[in-house]
Amino acid sequence: MIDFWDGVRGVIHVGGNIGQEVEFYAEKGLPVIWIEPIPQYYEILKANIKKYRNQKAIRELVADKRCLLELNIASNHGASSSIFRFSKHKELWPNIEMVSMVRMAAKPLPDILMKYKVRDVVKYNCLVLDTQGSELLILKGAKSILFNFDWIRLEAADFDAYAGGCKIDELDKFLLESGFEKTCQDRTAGKPDIGNYFEVLYRRKDVE
Repeated sequence: MIDFWDGVRGVIHVGGNIGQEVEFYAEKGLPVIWIEPIPQYYEILKANIKKYRNQKAIRELVADKRCLLELNIASNHGASSSIFRFSKHKELWPNIEMVSMVRMAAKPLPDILMKYKVRDVVKYNCLVLDTQGSELLILKGAKSILFNFDWIRLEAADFDAYAGGCKIDELDKFLLESGFEKTCQDRTAGKPDIGNYFEVLYRRKDVE
């Protein structure tokens, strides 16, 4: 992954889990809005950011529209939780299970930011998505504010990791049409007969 952080003013991180990147963002001095829907992990996240005044946690489920969704909770401390069920994810990580489910109200990202009075969206010019297959839904729901972001960083697979989840080629197409270009794609996991996971970075085309 290229070092783009010098151009980042702030981060909106959707799918925060317990905030594994809290210290990294703090070292960079970045203001952060974390969004995490699962109650028990949201509480851990809140505790982990407590000492950083410029990091804030919001408990919401993000999607493309207002609706009720079933969120499947994964056994690896919630890290693989998704609104989708496992497909070939199980072939890469057979020990990870969906252990429970919670039905939650979901909202598009602009609605959530409005609800919590985040009016200066331009202050947060990097969007990070770690939502296990629902990234394209979130981006479609946020289309009206995508121009505020210079950078979009996400994890995506080139195979059906989750049943109904998006794949990297779909994300590439949508973001290209939305004025972004892919600047980096680093493989993070995979098997030759299944497919690969990648960390992917997109930049708005008019950003120097």
